[in-house]
Amino acid sequence: METNNNQSTFDQMWATRPPRIPKDQGGNAVGAGVCEGIAVRYQIDVTLVRLAFVALSLVFGSGLFIYVLCWLCMPRFGMSTSPAQAIGLPKQQLDDMERKERDLAWLLIILLIVFFPSISIGTAGFGVFSSLGGVALAGLAWWALHQRLPEPPAGLIAQPRPRNGERTDTSSPADPLVTAGFSPAPGYPHPGAGRTTPPAWDPLGTAPALWHLPDPDETLGAGAGSNTQPQKSRRLWLWIPVALVCSGFIFLGLLFTDSARFYTFDSGVIGRIGDTTITYHEGDDLERVNSWVGSVTLDLSDIGTQEKAQKLEVGNYIGSINITLPKDVPVDVTCASSIGENNCPAGTMNKDAKGETITIDARQFLGEITIE
Repeated sequence: METNNNQSTFDQMWATRPPRIPKDQGGNAVGAGVCEGIAVRYQIDVTLVRLAFVALSLVFGSGLFIYVLCWLCMPRFGMSTSPAQAIGLPKQQLDDMERKERDLAWLLIILLIVFFPSISIGTAGFGVFSSLGGVALAGLAWWALHQRLPEPPAGLIAQPRPRNGERTDTSSPADPLVTAGFSPAPGYPHPGAGRTTPPAWDPLGTAPALWHLPDPDETLGAGAGSNTQPQKSRRLWLWIPVALVCSGFIFLGLLFTDSARFYTFDSGVIGRIGDTTITYHEGDDLERVNSWVGSVTLDLSDIGTQEKAQKLEVGNYIGSINITLPKDVPVDVTCASSIGENNCPAGTMNKDAKGETITIDARQFLGEITIE
């Protein structure tokens, strides 16, 4: 297949994107044939592709989203219309298989909404950025694979189906070691059936529809390895899942650092480990309280009337925060809890009381905030 030099890299990547090769079409697929199609298109081991999706799921939480996105954008082997493309075409121009792909597309779109973002819970609001980081990393991997092998194996990519009297070129010869074991979608010719040169087993050219089949000598010479990917590619791409995991740990470390800074009021101090109990009396200054793990209990019932406004910042990462408010002092309370509940009161408490207002800012990452 020849590509236009004036096309952008993305246009080339899209035009030569891999097809899905499900099990019922001869692929060694576990699901929809996404991993099998990627492995055949870029000549890498399918196990590495599966490990990459698993790593994206475990580290970034976006593996399922990216898999469904690929499913939506990749056509079946033998077809040129993906589920996403089928939605954009007039229904009367679609054949039976394309209409099934169109119906599938709506289900996949719902799944995309369900699976993105998939780790927003538990990352202090950073789940969206984590998922986007996984998508960006997957896009970078796709670009790298395309740079390594810009031309797909012959006979793998189907030519667009003629519509409204259009004519298409179907002269691509098939590589029997790559595509001969796969069956096209029902009602579609094999992508390699359009070769113009007869194979050795049909010198007279009497069966052009079967020219994608391998020559007997090639099949025997390939032996048991004819259905496996080239071994030399395995070591080259072992870094993909390793890079995903390492990048994930770095990314999660950055998220942890940012969330820790938020819950310690950007002080850079981790704080106490263990239970903390503080009782305030009249005239006490309200200094910041930082805790790492444990229960924080603060009693302000005897703080007394305030001559000046004060602010009490309470940060705890894992555990709970319990605050007893005064009955005769105006108090404003704000709460931030990532995983857990809080009963933070709205508005100013004891609004008509004498003296200045105490402002309380309570932040709890994992656990409850209780205001009494």
